Amino acid sequence: TVDRELNLNGLKIHRSADGRAIYQLIDQGIDGYNTLKVPKGGRFKVLLPDSTVVWLNSESELRYPCNFLASARKVSLSGEAYFEVFKNRRNSFTVSTSWAEVKVLGTGFNVRAYQDDQEMETFVSHGTVMVSTDQDEKILHKNDRIHVNREGQIKSL
Repeated sequence: TVDRELNLNGLKIHRSADGRAIYQLIDQGIDGYNTLKVPKGGRFKVLLPDSTVVWLNSESELRYPCNFLASARKVSLSGEAYFEVFKNRRNSFTVSTSWAEVKVLGTGFNVRAYQDDQEMETFVSHGTVMVSTDQDEKILHKNDRIHVNREGQIKSL
């Protein structure tokens, strides 16, 4: 059941009875970006336009396009989020942070990249990702965990 609904320029936003915010793209021609900011102590789950599911942790920010029309699917993250990426072998999925980029084809992984932290951390729960900086790059598989420092150096854990 829906208790609130809002229609904005081809985007329908409503809250389900269990409190989830649901974004539904009505007009596939929408350009632009959404930015989700999670307050301290909060958590948020969002379904991206390509069916990727993202769980955002407290004090996190995710910027993503209203529509993934281009060949690459790219989002920006500050904070921490877990991603269940919808498989699409033709269009890669990339999470960009101030430290590094994490590129995947279809997997589940966590990225922690708070601005106040000294290092970014990536953990792969299943699948494969590639983490790259200007200095280095590393391929991670299931249960791999790495840290990236501000200088772009990647350390395996």
